[in-house]
Amino acid sequence: MYHSYVTQRKNISWKVTPTFIGGEKQAGISGGSQSPQLMEAFLKRNLNRHFYYMMEFVILKSYDDRDKISLQFKYREYKIMRNIKIAALQFSCCSQVQENIDKAETMVREAASNGANLILLPELFERPYFCQEKRYDYYDYALPLTENPAVRRFQAVAGELGVVIPVSFYEKEVNNTYNSVAVLDADGKNLGIYRKTHIPDDHYYQEKFYFTPGDTGFKVFDTRFGTIGVGICWDQWFPETARCMALQGAELLFYPTAIGSEPILECDSMEHWRRCMQGHAACNVIPVVAANRIGEEYVEPSDENGGQKSSLVFYGSSFVTDSTGEIVMQASRDKEEIVYGESDLDENRDLRVSWGLFRDRRPQMYHF
Repeated sequence: MYHSYVTQRKNISWKVTPTFIGGEKQAGISGGSQSPQLMEAFLKRNLNRHFYYMMEFVILKSYDDRDKISLQFKYREYKIMRNIKIAALQFSCCSQVQENIDKAETMVREAASNGANLILLPELFERPYFCQEKRYDYYDYALPLTENPAVRRFQAVAGELGVVIPVSFYEKEVNNTYNSVAVLDADGKNLGIYRKTHIPDDHYYQEKFYFTPGDTGFKVFDTRFGTIGVGICWDQWFPETARCMALQGAELLFYPTAIGSEPILECDSMEHWRRCMQGHAACNVIPVVAANRIGEEYVEPSDENGGQKSSLVFYGSSFVTDSTGEIVMQASRDKEEIVYGESDLDENRDLRVSWGLFRDRRPQMYHF
């Protein structure tokens, strides 16, 4: 005899209630849909995204009447490794904020449709990289967390698609402005913010003019698909960033980025940039994900910028590594692309423990 789950009325959140009957695991699901077919799709999608367990199930019965709708099913539950899929988005940014947000959303939806669970956007993707020049009127770009249009949009998108999205934005808090990331969980909830710790000040990367050094410290966030750490661009050049997040239990390291040409130094830093993060992955035995923008962005002379004329060519090359630092997938230097990587978080944990890198640390000796 199969268990019959008491249904709820429509427009109530779906529930899955497992029970044991005759030694067989069974359950029911009900509410919030207009058809058994939609409920079945919800069931398959959400049970197969369960953090620790995979469900195999067979639909036994479905029915719909004027007041209620339900599915009845049986399933078996078994332990699996925590396999997750990561995506990094790479694209150019124009002067229209809504166009950039719309483009980012289109790419997020594509990544989610291809099975990505955690999706990284580039740094400050709402507009061109304004730190190339110094203009007082650009301080007005900074907004409080709750007012930022990208954060608000992607809270809804993350909840709808059931994916984790770290969102980079220019944050205003009272009299300070920060280069920040809001980490949005797969239900759309904001898990908190990280404020960029290391602020560069170089030719055409003039961030100290715009950003107060971050006061959050390095943080990790417990998401539906694992514990993640987020550093922002210049943070990625510092091994301390990665190690501090690893010591707090990060299982994945994310770096939203805006980096490109060095007109004064006349060097191509791409491979150096990439090797730095591969080293973070290898030394901490944690996969690293970097998302960069592409395209050439120009600054024309004006009274506001003191007559500056310049340009930066952002070199893309977004990538995902495995937990040993090997590149799993890398984007081109000049195309809008999505790169993916898959990782077994439990396997990474076992590898991290077996190497003994954290067991053999001697922090009491690391002083001068």
